[in-house]
Amino acid sequence: MDLTRKNPTKYGKYESEAVIILTVAIIAILITAPTGAILVRLLGPIMLKSSKHPTKQDGVDIEEQATLKS
Repeated sequence: MDLTRKNPTKYGKYESEAVIILTVAIIAILITAPTGAILVRLLGPIMLKSSKHPTKQDGVDIEEQATLKS
């Protein structure tokens, strides 16, 4: 878009395409940002539930590590 305005003799024919690309990019951001925020808000707690069984972290059993500290 800047090129078309700085040098209209060379790039002037691309100004309409630049406007379309910019418009589509802005509309995509305006649609996907709220959608992503809603999905994170709804699905975040479901996907981040605590495990019933402790898992190994970096090859060390978490229960084992807890008993060593106490």
